[in-house]
Amino acid sequence: MSKIVSPRKGIAAAPAYAHIGLCVSDIERSMRFYSEGLGFVAGARIETGSELSHFVGVPKPMTMLSQFMSLGGLNIELLGFPLSRITPRDLIPRPMSRAGVTHLSFYVHDPVATATQLVALGGTLHEETRVDIDHFAGTDVSVSAVFCTDPDGTRIELMCFSDNFPGFTVA
Repeated sequence: MSKIVSPRKGIAAAPAYAHIGLCVSDIERSMRFYSEGLGFVAGARIETGSELSHFVGVPKPMTMLSQFMSLGGLNIELLGFPLSRITPRDLIPRPMSRAGVTHLSFYVHDPVATATQLVALGGTLHEETRVDIDHFAGTDVSVSAVFCTDPDGTRIELMCFSDNFPGFTVA
């Protein structure tokens, strides 16, 4: 078995971000959603079989399609299981108060226009989540945001801040 060399070879032992995996019911539809709607670029596509069944916790026989996509430094892996039943989400959108990953968030120029485009690509707009705040958190920063869900119910936050927003930084 050949060893795969880590892109971090020679780097200190601190963990490095690799990707976020999203199980999807239709890889092609999800690729259109993330590429045409949010600007992700398709990368490698890998197909594996039952040899990884124990690793991903899906019973044999299993085929797993893995489509990598990237946007800036954010990498996602769309995972499809054509021989297996995709477990439906019990609540869509998933409550933010449930432990685990709650949402993906994107800065956009116009949250409503972007949401409209995502709806055309199979997403759902959750208009009841829309906020337009002139003095965000007691500052002179304005924010406009809304949540959508992707075709499989993953919560997507679309947000736009005024030009004077200092950004989120870690000291």
